[in-house]
Amino acid sequence: MNARVAQLSGQIATFLGFGFVVFGLLLTLFVLVVDVPWRHLTGTALLEQTSTAVLLSLMGLLTGVPFIILGQIMLVLVRQNHLLERIEQAFERRNAPNDEAVPRAA
Repeated sequence: MNARVAQLSGQIATFLGFGFVVFGLLLTLFVLVVDVPWRHLTGTALLEQTSTAVLLSLMGLLTGVPFIILGQIMLVLVRQNHLLERIEQAFERRNAPNDEAVPRAA
């Protein structure tokens, strides 16, 4: 896998995860505002609304967090790859004879 493709995939996965979390929270707010019987708010209705809000928020988090973690791990691995390439180039330049120049990768 190319480093650019891996970086793009990591960014997309992170963005998708945050989208799922935000969608879950927005859906929770929507259900709380639209579906609440404001004039006849009883203990049972309050319990139902609270449990619905908690479950929707939890589902948004449980759906989005794995994507966020996956995307961040991919981005960290791409950064590590770049750093290791730079370290390798520094060692090659350091160990090269003075009359022989080591070409630098772009």
